[in-house]
Amino acid sequence: KLVSVSEEPSFETEPVDDRVYGGRWSNLKPSYDLLVGAHMPVAALFGTGETIQYGLQYSAMELIEGQPIKESYLQETDAVIAEDLQHKIGEMMGRMHQITRLYQGWTEMKKPYPESWKLAFFESLRNRIDRAARIDPTMKALETRIRGFIAGRERVWTDPKAYVFSHTDGIQGMAKRDEKGWTITGIIDIEDNNFTDPCFVLAGYELGLKVEDRTVPASFWEGYKAYAPIDKRFEDLKELFQLYCLLVWLVVFH
Repeated sequence: KLVSVSEEPSFETEPVDDRVYGGRWSNLKPSYDLLVGAHMPVAALFGTGETIQYGLQYSAMELIEGQPIKESYLQETDAVIAEDLQHKIGEMMGRMHQITRLYQGWTEMKKPYPESWKLAFFESLRNRIDRAARIDPTMKALETRIRGFIAGRERVWTDPKAYVFSHTDGIQGMAKRDEKGWTITGIIDIEDNNFTDPCFVLAGYELGLKVEDRTVPASFWEGYKAYAPIDKRFEDLKELFQLYCLLVWLVVFH
């Protein structure tokens, strides 16, 4: 895997948008070590580094068989087997969400950010609105309603009791089907996993299927709850987190 070399800021000076919904290449090895220690399915990491001459950072990893889990689900035509795949995805996310700590942020952090999760999230959300408004003129007509909605959600906000280890969108992984059904063969994009709000993760996963005209089936929630409880804040804050994701996607995908 190759990415362009970029200079990473310290945790204390990291832009708030990158903290809430971003990436950090140096997070790869700490996240890999954590996943291996938790006995999660992940490709063996043979080496990582950078080539100054070509301006690239690299990681060399074992090949994981299969195809992305979301693509697998959307292409599955057998409803029973599709439900089984979602159950296994839920189990995998639940297992990962058993890994928790008391502050949000990247895997190797030893202490919290100076700014609280709540302040960082709402500051970043307002940044995302401003950026989206510059991309899409129709945002101007909606901006007052959106900011009113945000103010209402901000009043009912409470922090999670713990932050879960997860990809911000829910999970990124590979799956393979044989005569017995689907098997999750491994977790990918491990550098993007961090300790974050469980409601943010579940909301993003649900939204990812919603934009494909799908809903998260009961089998997913059954699999998830077998390992981790659903945060009681989820229903109150779900649409707030989904708004954040949509604002990001509006800019990224134009």
